[in-house]
Amino acid sequence: MKTFLMQHLPSCFFSLFGKNTTEADGLTEANEAFEQQDYATALKIWNRLAKKGSASAQFNIGMMCLKGKGVTQHYKTAFSWFRLASEQGDLDARLWLGSMHLKGLGVPQSGKTGLKLIWQSAEKGNAFAQSLLGCMYFEGKGVPKNHKAAVKWYTRSAEQGCTLAQFNLGVMYDDGLGVAQSF
Repeated sequence: MKTFLMQHLPSCFFSLFGKNTTEADGLTEANEAFEQQDYATALKIWNRLAKKGSASAQFNIGMMCLKGKGVTQHYKTAFSWFRLASEQGDLDARLWLGSMHLKGLGVPQSGKTGLKLIWQSAEKGNAFAQSLLGCMYFEGKGVPKNHKAAVKWYTRSAEQGCTLAQFNLGVMYDDGLGVAQSF
């Protein structure tokens, strides 16, 4: 099973949850620019919105810095943007903070801190965090190996439409791991 969330996030993961019409319009314009690989325009718009406190724009700039899209890849800068967004309750940002702690990207590696942040995001309903916890429990990475717990988290994520979790849950049922085998 593929377990590294960073390998499975499509570009549509750049969220567009606006607080008001002006912000939503700006986020839409920036997302369109990003999708057309006009990273300079997307960054310019997101920077303007981020300075006004848009958690979505802060998150998107963090993703650009993390992935090196239109900017030089810089983990510490990505971490800073994710922290700003997370402090406003952005669950995707909290998930990425946790992932960066787990891998030691831009911060000292800390499984305990990483797991705590991912857990918080999952408990509050983030489907990607739930899927990642499922993977962690399946493989015993950072947590004790526990197929029943993996099924629990995959199920929560799959119910929200996360296709990776749906696939992994299907494998669990097919192989009878943590659940009765069901073809």
